[in-house]
Amino acid sequence: MSPEQIAIIIVNILSFPFLIDGILLIMLIFSFLIGFWKKGWHALWRFIFVIVLLAVAAIFCVKPLATYLAGPEFFALIGYQPTIDYGGASTITVHSFTELIAIIGRLSTDRAKFTIEYSTLLAFNMAKAAAWFALVLVIHVVSWIVSAIFWPLAKLAIPKSVRKRELKPLGGILGFAQTIVIIASYMFATSAIGPGFSHLYTQGQYSAYGINGYLVGVATGLDPINSWLFGWLSLDGNVFQYSYEDTVYYVDTEFLDLTTSMIDEECDEACRISIIEDFEEECFDGEGNFICTIG
Repeated sequence: MSPEQIAIIIVNILSFPFLIDGILLIMLIFSFLIGFWKKGWHALWRFIFVIVLLAVAAIFCVKPLATYLAGPEFFALIGYQPTIDYGGASTITVHSFTELIAIIGRLSTDRAKFTIEYSTLLAFNMAKAAAWFALVLVIHVVSWIVSAIFWPLAKLAIPKSVRKRELKPLGGILGFAQTIVIIASYMFATSAIGPGFSHLYTQGQYSAYGINGYLVGVATGLDPINSWLFGWLSLDGNVFQYSYEDTVYYVDTEFLDLTTSMIDEECDEACRISIIEDFEEECFDGEGNFICTIG
């Protein structure tokens, strides 16, 4: 099955009307009922526990994980070495996500903007969005177990006379609020990379650049535009921003700009030849060795 066929299947499933909204609505109802059943205090503990974990992840874990995801170690771990067939004299084996973005940038119609230095910065901040999504997923799954383990210790801090008071409505509200926070945290990441992957999916040119069909399908399917109910929580991807030469950029708009600048069918033959010639002159030495790798 080709990458395009894989992506089509995944996108068709995830973009089915109200599928994502239905799943999120079930999560909200379930969280409200669990919080209500736990009578308030346990729900308050779990809410605080999740907020603290998210804060710790944002401050201490996102950048190290993004560095790992953007570097060659991650591709080596998963055994993924995509090949770019850019239409020139040879193909290029890619060893990291950073290298992939940098090569796409140098092969784009806007290569003056997407220098290797700038593309490296964009790749790192895209990796931050992916790292955040992964951390939220881990926190979402693991926090249920870990917070339950530590609850017997946490409730010792609440006087017994106070703990006896049942706060079921508050527990339900806190369970609801906690799920809103988790969903918004997911949406921050998907809205940063979703528009760019949606364009890749629409154009159908990604397999030539070695971009995985599963990744394109999932990222496109989870684009907040497919969720009417909670798309507004995404903040339009503006959570992931970075500065370069005193200018502030946002991952969602820059990645979308990169994907729309890739060589595609709208680039005529003269345009294609010119880009490839400039790329090969810059990125290959006299012996045909590829030298535009990322150190």
